[in-house]
Amino acid sequence: MARKKLVFFLFAWGFAFLLIVKCTTYPVDTSGKNILEMESVWQYLCTYSIWQEKVPLEPFALDSLNTPEEILLSVWDTFHTVNYTCYDSTILPKNSKSLSISETTVYFYRLTLNTAYLRITEFIKDTTLFEFKNILESIKSFSNIILDLRQNGGGDLRTIDSLMEYFLPVNTPYIYAKYRKYDSSKRKAQTIDWEMWSTKTSKDISLASKKIAVLIDRQTASAAEIIAAGLKDGKKLANLDSVVLIGDTTFGKGMGQIVVSRNHLKKRDIKITYLLLKGISQRTGNYHRKGIAPDILSNPNNSNQIILTALRILESVNILNKTIDFSLSKKPALGAYIRIDPNMEFE
Repeated sequence: MARKKLVFFLFAWGFAFLLIVKCTTYPVDTSGKNILEMESVWQYLCTYSIWQEKVPLEPFALDSLNTPEEILLSVWDTFHTVNYTCYDSTILPKNSKSLSISETTVYFYRLTLNTAYLRITEFIKDTTLFEFKNILESIKSFSNIILDLRQNGGGDLRTIDSLMEYFLPVNTPYIYAKYRKYDSSKRKAQTIDWEMWSTKTSKDISLASKKIAVLIDRQTASAAEIIAAGLKDGKKLANLDSVVLIGDTTFGKGMGQIVVSRNHLKKRDIKITYLLLKGISQRTGNYHRKGIAPDILSNPNNSNQIILTALRILESVNILNKTIDFSLSKKPALGAYIRIDPNMEFE
């Protein structure tokens, strides 16, 4: 009898152990799928993708999805043949803070006694704002600014927010945004429907009173379009001198991505469209896929012509320093993005 009880006890304990293992370990997949990574990608999409209607309702609901790449592609987040929700390796490293000549993004020249030329090639976290602050005192001495955003494909959204606060008074609206917001304490995400973004802090806004001409072309994209539309609408709402847009219609990318940094996990970064954008006024409006039209059409590839056009509008002069190199180097379209650390609960 004792032996039977021992056998029964061992059998029951073994069965319970199997149940515990079955319930606490991830199911084994024999098809070669990376199930852990697929579930991680799916959770990031459910949390951050603005295209919620395109995200699979249940993980692995479609048998045809066999890889994490296929889950990302299933959202069908395309524009100009580019898939924006994807694994990403094109964004600059998270902690890239070193400055070199090749990384210079802000250029400043004096054109006349009254007009300064300011070119920003892209918006890199830390770098662009650092360079801008270094030339801020020099810009203040001019009454007019030509802001050149030609060939500017965009960049870091937090840098955009900071720059706008030097050109506009506090609490000035400059863009409409529809985006996904995640509350980590409640572990819930929601879509914020067309919130008006405004300048938040009262910085040194001595540039707000300046007359500004913004140079744009078909490569002015995403975060750079926020600057163009935001200055055009924001200065008007603040009852300041209006901004004139000169050049050609912009690229038309009214959306932005969130980049989940996963390098320290030895995984690829994930880029997900979490943000839609549109101008505040009817003048700028819903520019996605259409672009922002200039007030004055001018050949953006002819630097002397477009800058002379801006000078004539700002101060009715034809003076141009011919020794300045206004040549443009085309930058990749970085878009509008922010970086976040990975959510370990999703990993």
